[in-house]
Amino acid sequence: LERGLRLYRQRDMKGAAKAFREAVRKRKDDPRAWLYLGQALVVRGELKDARKAFDNSLRLDPNFAAAHAGRAYLLLTIGHAFDAEKEAARALELDQKLIDAHYVVGLIRLREEAWLKAIEKADAMLKVDDKTAVAYLLKSEALLGLHGLGSRILSEERRGAYDYDAATVAAASAAQPSRLKEAADNLEKYLALAPDAPDAATQREQLETLRASTETDPARKIYRQGETTTKALVTSKPEPGFTEEARSAGITGVVRLRAVLGADGRVRHIMVMRGLRYGLTEKAVRAARAIKFKPATFNGMPVSQFVILEYNFNIY
Repeated sequence: LERGLRLYRQRDMKGAAKAFREAVRKRKDDPRAWLYLGQALVVRGELKDARKAFDNSLRLDPNFAAAHAGRAYLLLTIGHAFDAEKEAARALELDQKLIDAHYVVGLIRLREEAWLKAIEKADAMLKVDDKTAVAYLLKSEALLGLHGLGSRILSEERRGAYDYDAATVAAASAAQPSRLKEAADNLEKYLALAPDAPDAATQREQLETLRASTETDPARKIYRQGETTTKALVTSKPEPGFTEEARSAGITGVVRLRAVLGADGRVRHIMVMRGLRYGLTEKAVRAARAIKFKPATFNGMPVSQFVILEYNFNIY
């Protein structure tokens, strides 16, 4: 087990899974060995075998909270959010301080766009251990969701699409800059605690984008749709393609990005608003970087403009 745990911490999931398989052959009645095997297999995308491992762990110890949390995360990964929440709730009944179970519920709230409840779960994780890297990432993503909600309120109010009361509009407008700054601060903490995480490169770009989004210098202004004379015109949008890991795991869904189509014809400051696991977010970001376009203009001059990009990943 120790060798497998060491390899797991080193992110060598192939080696860790092999070591844990050897461990369960020698210690078939050890629920911890089955738990660790399940966790390594989830990261590798071997979800059917991972589920068997968690099932074996719980067969040996039905009150093993960590195994319930592991199975909850697996169920969420394959799109069974209702069952995942039931498993996470059972884990928290057994151990209120189990960070993995709080994380699963937080991810569910994030997918439901219940941003404030996702932040509550992130805070619950940090109350247990303020060095929990993924809690800061969860909080950053939820704050971005709140920022998106505020942007929608302000946009609809400007267009007259919905008659919000003055207090709602004022509150949304006042909160926008602080939410982006807080999202950036939390993401920075995540990267400080997990500098070698698989998504670190993507998240560093996300952090750069968040910092750029709070820029107040008029000379560096990035325009929103409706503020330009002519909007940016996309002439080529390459498809991202699938990863084998995502295909094997049956992962589908939408990656939503916010990006800047620069005045110089380059795609900049790509921000992940909603991502997918097993390399699909990274595929979408690479495809976005390859977009070709004619820049937006303002009073005849090329300017930079924010856009929302969506990439659908389906298995046929």
